[in-house]
Amino acid sequence: MTTTMAVQDERFLIPCTACFEFFNAFDAEWCDCIGSDVTLKCTHCGHCFCRAANEFKTELWRLAPASLHALRKERLGGAATQRDRFATVSNEAASEISRPMVLVVDDSKLIRATTMRIVRSLGYGAIEAADADMGIALTLLYRPEVVLSDALMPKVDGRAMCRTIKNSPSTQQTKVVIMTGLYKAPRYKYEAFHSFGVDEYLLKPIEPEELRKVLHRLVGPPALRAAEDFHFDIVA
Repeated sequence: MTTTMAVQDERFLIPCTACFEFFNAFDAEWCDCIGSDVTLKCTHCGHCFCRAANEFKTELWRLAPASLHALRKERLGGAATQRDRFATVSNEAASEISRPMVLVVDDSKLIRATTMRIVRSLGYGAIEAADADMGIALTLLYRPEVVLSDALMPKVDGRAMCRTIKNSPSTQQTKVVIMTGLYKAPRYKYEAFHSFGVDEYLLKPIEPEELRKVLHRLVGPPALRAAEDFHFDIVA
């Protein structure tokens, strides 16, 4: 499967946060925005990503090849760029992660760790995000097959994040599963499907076998099957 971002012969494909089209960073011009840094202008619509979420910019430059960093430094007159204050919770490049890939989005570190452990043991690749802004950024950059998100999170909840993903042409095919321990009434489930476009709605606590069936139905079995015996705590 082709990854979202590929580096080969001075080719590094990145998504525009304005028009959601992909372009080669090495073909793009640098912006002239007033500030301490510079970003690239989309070759399709001309917008730069200076105003994009910090999560997006941090993850993009972490994945960028050394040659692009060199051009960035040259553009800044040889000055070293300021170290990004935000450290992404993802530690792998897209090409290093198994497919199908699941992005786990939850503001609870414990729930993310538990869910990631289960997802990986089921044989799927997994990355994590601590909030919706980071979740959208990683969805654009990594193109996971499934986003598995908590419903209730600070600032932007999982349902609103799902709507953004589904309304974006480059990510609308991504499957989004919402987990909730709060919105349990049938009307919330109906609203999630019909107003926010979610693909599955799971009530916490979630058993590993239930999650396995959902992932299998949405994106099929993993390339390498995990052990059949599951000895995990449920996702609280």
